[in-house]
Amino acid sequence: FTYWVDQDKKNSEEYILYFHQSGLGLPDRDYYFTEGEKFEDIRTKYVEYMTKILELAKDKNAVEIANTVMEMEKALADNHWTRVENRDSEKTYNKFEVSKLSGLSPKFNWLLFLDKAGIAKAENVIVRQPSYLAAFSNVLSKYSIDDWKNYSKAKLISSNATELSQDFVEANFDFYGKTLRGTEVNRPRWKRAVSAVDGSLDEILGKVYVEKYFKPEAKDRMVKLVDNLIISMEDRINKVDWMS
Repeated sequence: FTYWVDQDKKNSEEYILYFHQSGLGLPDRDYYFTEGEKFEDIRTKYVEYMTKILELAKDKNAVEIANTVMEMEKALADNHWTRVENRDSEKTYNKFEVSKLSGLSPKFNWLLFLDKAGIAKAENVIVRQPSYLAAFSNVLSKYSIDDWKNYSKAKLISSNATELSQDFVEANFDFYGKTLRGTEVNRPRWKRAVSAVDGSLDEILGKVYVEKYFKPEAKDRMVKLVDNLIISMEDRINKVDWMS
């Protein structure tokens, strides 16, 4: 699963911890179970991709690990909510007291996890897919510690493949670029570098950009423009009976 802090959707004055289903290397659950040549080919090439990056990392058990990772992801995907279900803002708003998480996933040590993640002070959390976390507990105990270590290793390599040497970059693009998205040519390295920096330092870059290109006088002009728009809109609304 993944987690982040955001405004409580039902209390905008407070921030709260959100938990969301995760753990898959393919876009969503449908890619693991939909029949047909297209999806079967994607699943085959995904295992080949995982094997390739593990081999590049000098793992002697690359084939075995790649197949086990696929099996583990299928077990997780089997309990993932669909895209339609995830768009339901009410069903995905499930507030839990932290002390109650153990009842949801009894085989996962939530208090230890929150402590090691540096968020032990959280009192309440939002679990977007409660049934997934409940099933995750069973999947967790189904596989060995070594399986989870290998799963984590494969995920770590894959998630950083675009920042590693060129052979990793090419393996990652062959699958995620060509196979999944149908993109034939990867972007130039400088463009990928700019995207990486922008994605990691967006707020800092934004501050530098504003200081250089958005001078105080430009801000004053925009404030006046917005003020004039508000006055104009207010005047128009007051002249429309059903809106005033």
